[in-house]
Amino acid sequence: MGVGEDTKKLTEDILASYDLRVKEVRKLEKDTQSMLKEFQGEQKDMAEQLKKTFKQAEADRLKASGSLKNEIQAEQKNRNKAVADLLKELKTEREKMSASWQTLTAAMSKRRSGKPTMEAEVKVRPVKEAIEETKEVASGIGLEEKVLEFIERHPEGAKVGDIEEPLGVQRMRLGQVAKRLLNKGKVRREENIYFPL
Repeated sequence: MGVGEDTKKLTEDILASYDLRVKEVRKLEKDTQSMLKEFQGEQKDMAEQLKKTFKQAEADRLKASGSLKNEIQAEQKNRNKAVADLLKELKTEREKMSASWQTLTAAMSKRRSGKPTMEAEVKVRPVKEAIEETKEVASGIGLEEKVLEFIERHPEGAKVGDIEEPLGVQRMRLGQVAKRLLNKGKVRREENIYFPL
């Protein structure tokens, strides 16, 4: 699948995710309003019934009704906070998606410019690592390819610790390999989770 198709699919996924969150928030608001109307109707009916049946108990029952009203208001306050938190989370997610999209756009623009980039720094490796890498190259598939293949099989993302046991390689070494893949632009990272491109 080409970059254009990937970008189109990513855009569709982002829009679908956003629409789903907005739909859930609207449903939550509608449910809250419906519940409030229901509670208000119940409160009104209860007050009328109390007046008709027990004059003596009216004060106690009004107090209970007031308590119920306070509970409803407290519940409504909690719901309002939940909705506000959800909207804030949605805004944060949207900002993260926007930042990721801008990063992707900048990277694509840089790659399309046709100017080759070269790394100036030379990294020194321990002899043991170089020997093991030579063995891996001789066996046909290197550790980088194995790590990349593992990450590509996990589109939901993978931590370095997730790769350690299946490949039987130390976590520190896997971290170095994952960082090299990131620097080469073969994977992307969010916090400590690596995702395929």
